[in-house]
Amino acid sequence: MMLLQKFESMTLVCVLLLGWGAAAFAQPELVDESGRISAPNGKPILHVTGKIQVSTDGESAIFDYDLLKQFPQHSLRVKSPWFDTEHTQSGPLLKDVLEFLGVRGGSMYVQALNGYAASVPVADAQNLKVLLSIDRDGKPLRVREKGPVFITYPFTEMPELHDEMVYAKSVWMVKSIEIQ
Repeated sequence: MMLLQKFESMTLVCVLLLGWGAAAFAQPELVDESGRISAPNGKPILHVTGKIQVSTDGESAIFDYDLLKQFPQHSLRVKSPWFDTEHTQSGPLLKDVLEFLGVRGGSMYVQALNGYAASVPVADAQNLKVLLSIDRDGKPLRVREKGPVFITYPFTEMPELHDEMVYAKSVWMVKSIEIQ
């Protein structure tokens, strides 16, 4: 019996390593004993579907504010066309969330609460410091402040990103992302 338990434990570790990569181990508290993302306790603010390897319910990854706060948090001082002054946007790197979900490439179809949608290359997240902003100036983003999730590009760090094409990919009030 003990040998069987050790074999099952080793098999689970191998499946985790092969299926999710090392990113799954960066946030072990996000995954429950069944190998799925823990169900959110709070109001869901982001649904990710499509070509993902890890999910909440077998089809989609559902995140609330607290689950997104479990990823390493990053901040950007951002001056953008949508705000009169510079603000500090904070949240997980989009890259970290995508890696955790097992996303390797492709594109993201991002939908906002107001009906806006945009296609965002996964390569943007892999090559730039793109945030899934959930806080502004230390406070959770509310819908009236372009939250609860805002795809934030590093405009201040990389002035060359001030371009209509990048602005179009800077989706605010994000409700869902479909990995294609």
